[in-house]
Amino acid sequence: MKRILSTITILLFLVSTKLSSQIVKNMNTDLEEFIKNESKEGGKFDFKNTVEKYDGAFIAFDKILYNKKDFTILMWGAAVHQTGIKDFEKAQLLWEEINHRKLTEPELKALKKGAETKLQ
Repeated sequence: MKRILSTITILLFLVSTKLSSQIVKNMNTDLEEFIKNESKEGGKFDFKNTVEKYDGAFIAFDKILYNKKDFTILMWGAAVHQTGIKDFEKAQLLWEEINHRKLTEPELKALKKGAETKLQ
């Protein structure tokens, strides 16, 4: 359990560090367009490869188990919230627009948890 929590802490730290410098550089651009572009494969908001590197099918975070797909959405929600999209419904609609589909109930819960997570 300690190893999982350490892994989660490292992941969230990486999200925080990865985004901070780029956000300052892009303050004058349209925030939503920035998020859309960086959510593409390989972008700063694409956490799939980051999460896939870890062993196991599930990741424990805040006493909840997430599959890797849902945890990727949690990380995206945390990053988007930190970047400036504070309205949860706006973040939800943005994710759905980017991914061309509605969030499932578990995905919606993961996004909400991400939006509520304070990055250090």
